[in-house]
Amino acid sequence: TAWSTSMSEDVKKKVLYLQQQLQRDVNCLSDSNRSVRVSSLKKIRKFVFVDEKLTCEEIVLLLDFLMKPLLKLFPDQVENCRETSLAVFREFYERLDCEGIERSLTYLLPVMVSRLANQEIKEPSEEIRLQMIQFLEYFLKKLSKLTITPFYDDVMLIIQFSE
Repeated sequence: TAWSTSMSEDVKKKVLYLQQQLQRDVNCLSDSNRSVRVSSLKKIRKFVFVDEKLTCEEIVLLLDFLMKPLLKLFPDQVENCRETSLAVFREFYERLDCEGIERSLTYLLPVMVSRLANQEIKEPSEEIRLQMIQFLEYFLKKLSKLTITPFYDDVMLIIQFSE
């Protein structure tokens, strides 16, 4: 990617080290035990947003690493897992510039559509539906209209179903 080619070797080495530190908790996100999943989410959240002082470049690369495991928890049976994974995603977005956010929309928006605009597997928790809509509103305001244009249909579908 353009990001990884323009980054210094020091940034790449640090992110690789951070990924290694997080790997066990990332693996635990798919554990059958709900308390293990929740605990791992909380450890990841603390590690990334409290313990480490990360640059925007490092956060972008960590989101690339964590994005799919986090998104797999959006339809989790345990409400706390769904809520915490959404909160972690939002914390990433709050620390990223627009380019960093754009990189993940291709993965994030289809998952949000499946949780908010699909009658068969609609998000059962009203609170989490509200948090997802607020998250959608947050990043729509942060991004330019040109950035959102490829995702217009997904966004409109979510808005239509959330009325």
